[in-house]
Amino acid sequence: MQQAQKTRDKVSMRQLAMIYIITGFSPAIRFLPAFTAQVAKEAGWISPVAALIPIGLTVFFLHSVFSKTKDKSTFDIINSILGKYVGNFIIALHLIWVLFLLGYYVRLHGERLASTLFPNINMTLFIVIILSITSFILRSGATAIARMGEFITPILLLLFAFVTAFLLPNVRTDALLPVYFNDAIPIIKASVGTLSLFSYAVIIFMFSTIITSKEKTAIIMIKAGSVYFLMLLLLLIISIGLLGSAVTARASNPFLIIVKQISILDTIENILLSDSMMIVTLALIALNIMKYLFKLSDQRNLINILLVFIYIFSLGIASNRFQMDLFASAIIIYLNTFIGYGTPALLYIVGKARKNL
Repeated sequence: MQQAQKTRDKVSMRQLAMIYIITGFSPAIRFLPAFTAQVAKEAGWISPVAALIPIGLTVFFLHSVFSKTKDKSTFDIINSILGKYVGNFIIALHLIWVLFLLGYYVRLHGERLASTLFPNINMTLFIVIILSITSFILRSGATAIARMGEFITPILLLLFAFVTAFLLPNVRTDALLPVYFNDAIPIIKASVGTLSLFSYAVIIFMFSTIITSKEKTAIIMIKAGSVYFLMLLLLLIISIGLLGSAVTARASNPFLIIVKQISILDTIENILLSDSMMIVTLALIALNIMKYLFKLSDQRNLINILLVFIYIFSLGIASNRFQMDLFASAIIIYLNTFIGYGTPALLYIVGKARKNL
């Protein structure tokens, strides 16, 4: 029984990197162009560059923490560095964070399906369908879900590359330039959006309790981060360069507005499987955290309880799409950034001070 559980939960660093990219794919397309254009106007496309230093430091911290602890789970590492009580508090804080993200993204995914594909059907039905599918997938275990991500991620990246190659020649340079020295502060402020998206790297390490090839943490994260960074940069160049900063800042999904104008690509919203993969990934992470905190032998018994909670929370999180957007720009990006970069730095500093690393 224990051997079967280990087989179901084993994933590699390469698979985690794939999950990391797919988890941030849809939020980047939906959120980043409008946020950066609103904060930094036409200079918003440069904002990912301003995020490189904290991202690089975080990769260094994570590599230092995880590469030397091959046989321990992420939860055991946190507790061995911070101590049982502080460690469990930090882990519980991540659980609350993940539950907030789950409720938000389930509601957002349900609203997107209701508004774009089936406007005459109540959003609640889509939320029930999403959670039912999630419940079914979760029972297959981390290994099977990681393999799904390994299959879906290249498809999404190829689709994005095709769209980029089609749209890039039409980008207007006058919508992106000139960028002046006094744009530096807005660019730095807009970089919080990129930092928020990259912060998902932290909770990805909680995707499974058995992670192989952790000694390659840095090189794999750098490769995955480079692909994701290039995607964000192209996404912003295309969105702002085609629509202009004013239109991009006011649109709810600027990139999808552009894509809809290309008849052959009308199906892109149907192919954005990253929404569903993100929900499944976050749900699995929440289950793993609860399994550890409550000392359970199998987290599958918690699946229905978790999804009922998410159903209730997703309906109560906001009353309309405007409040959802406000919730994201005023709370989620800063909470992501604080926890996503604070935790690796805390583990590295305390680990070095206590000579655990």
